Amino acid sequence: MTSWTRGSIIQKPNGRWYVLTNHRDITGKRFQRWHGGYDNKRQANHALSHVIKDLGNGPVPAPNNMTVQEFFKDRWLPVKENTVRPSTHDSYRRMLENHLYPTLGHIPVQHLTPEQLTHLYQTLQLSAKSIRNLHGVIKTGFKDATVWNLIHISPAEHIQPPRIPRHEPQTWTTDQTNTFLTQTRHHEHNMLWLLGVMTGMRRGELLGLRWKDINFDTGQLHIQQTLVSVAYKLVISEPKTKKSRRIIPLGKPVLSALQRHQHDSSTSELVFAGKDQSPLHPDMVSKSFDRALKEIPVPRIRFHDLRHTFATLALSANIPVKIVSDLMGHATVAFTLDTYAHALPTAHRDAINTITELFKDENQHHRMESGWKTGNQNNKDPDQKISDQDLYEWRGQDLNLRPSGYEPDELPNCSTPR
Repeated sequence: MTSWTRGSIIQKPNGRWYVLTNHRDITGKRFQRWHGGYDNKRQANHALSHVIKDLGNGPVPAPNNMTVQEFFKDRWLPVKENTVRPSTHDSYRRMLENHLYPTLGHIPVQHLTPEQLTHLYQTLQLSAKSIRNLHGVIKTGFKDATVWNLIHISPAEHIQPPRIPRHEPQTWTTDQTNTFLTQTRHHEHNMLWLLGVMTGMRRGELLGLRWKDINFDTGQLHIQQTLVSVAYKLVISEPKTKKSRRIIPLGKPVLSALQRHQHDSSTSELVFAGKDQSPLHPDMVSKSFDRALKEIPVPRIRFHDLRHTFATLALSANIPVKIVSDLMGHATVAFTLDTYAHALPTAHRDAINTITELFKDENQHHRMESGWKTGNQNNKDPDQKISDQDLYEWRGQDLNLRPSGYEPDELPNCSTPR
């Protein structure tokens, strides 16, 4: 017996549009499926075409009562555990447990609608960034569910999560950074903060740094691992991205400070360790930074903002964006430009000033050769009416019409009319 699938779109009394598909499998068994709802008829038609196309390219998912929580907890998360970093997997688990399961976890995964997900995002008391992160996890999960033939179409496919408003990173100036480092020079974590703000390293990269990763002869350190917290347990992990595995040159003052720190520290393999030589917990390090700030007259920032401070100061000092991006370990230069756009106006202004200086000497020479008339040369009375002859008088290579006696600061480099 031949299997077939037909579909139609229906608008329900709530104003939402839904896709209804009718199926018959090869055994002759018939069943229906609802998909949606969608905001308008156009979205529903688009979804219908995808459903029919997908069903034509593969078998019809068998009806099942697997809930949203069962799918993510028992099917999806165990698979992702082998494909993402431990800290990333843990963040997925916590987002789903805290925000998805309590509200929608009991709904069969084949019956979940875009409307229900949209309502969830609207009711969560979270920032736009947190909601977008949650949506990214849910969307990826349901995309895998379609690949695994558990659902026809992802209910998260056409949802638009809230837009993240642009916020400039909180950073310190050079003077504020010096004030903080000077007033905390006797703090046990001063070397940690110094290295963070002088290299832009992430917190996990700093805490995972080993003495063997530092070459004092060449003045370089090599980031090869990170120390992260997974369910509050410390885990040695791979760097965040491929670009995060990088070599960072160190200045002589930082190298000297590291050598003193090595002499004063214990025999721990890690550069930064506790008094018992155990690794430092990331959360404890951040809290220690917050406590130190209370006693110092500088703006309150997060530990991670030391990294932002490094990038902002570097770009403000006209260090090329590509160099800063490489030092930061960003995946792309575009990400660096987008994150630190606030630091670029100064660099842009300096670039224009530099270009202007390139033409300054030639323009001055140009002015001498063109035989310009100045106000003193013409000896004109400033109250005297300007004649037509004066208005259109010009000499040399200047093509801009102006009264004689007018002398601009810079002359255009233009050719003499023929």
